[in-house]
Amino acid sequence: MGNYSNKYVVSDSSLNEIIQFNQNLTTPLPWKPEDYIILTNGLCGSACAFIAEHAVEYNNVSTVAVGGIASNPLLSYASFPGGAVVNSTQIFDSLEKLGLLNNTLMPKPFPLTGTYVKFPMNEVYSKINSDEILEFSYRPAKFRLFYDEKNVRDISILWSQAAVLIGSK
Repeated sequence: MGNYSNKYVVSDSSLNEIIQFNQNLTTPLPWKPEDYIILTNGLCGSACAFIAEHAVEYNNVSTVAVGGIASNPLLSYASFPGGAVVNSTQIFDSLEKLGLLNNTLMPKPFPLTGTYVKFPMNEVYSKINSDEILEFSYRPAKFRLFYDEKNVRDISILWSQAAVLIGSK
């Protein structure tokens, strides 16, 4: 299998403005990374997973996964980090604009109207292991809670349980 991409850093002027704003804060924020909790049922994906990965790898934020089967390993706190996808309709539209849609080497559009597939366009790599693509990585939470008859109906109970669990470490 070939190497069809190169690593690069996305430059975003809006992100640079936010970074500049944060650097110019005169009053320090009252919270430290150890005051934060990522509480998840493992369905945190895309931009959510990207932010969670950043918080964990760069700032050592604590993670708590909720649910799963007690005898199974911890749930991953995030899945499929990324932020940019392209769907097959966009690919076929581009091929048509380039005059390549009828090229025998190109894939054919799906026969059913409205059928498409999404592909990740960017790979997200780990800060800790620069060759690890996070799209396919298992990231176990540090802690685990299970749903019960009370916390499943009242999220504030779940948050309190997570805070107690992390405070006991």
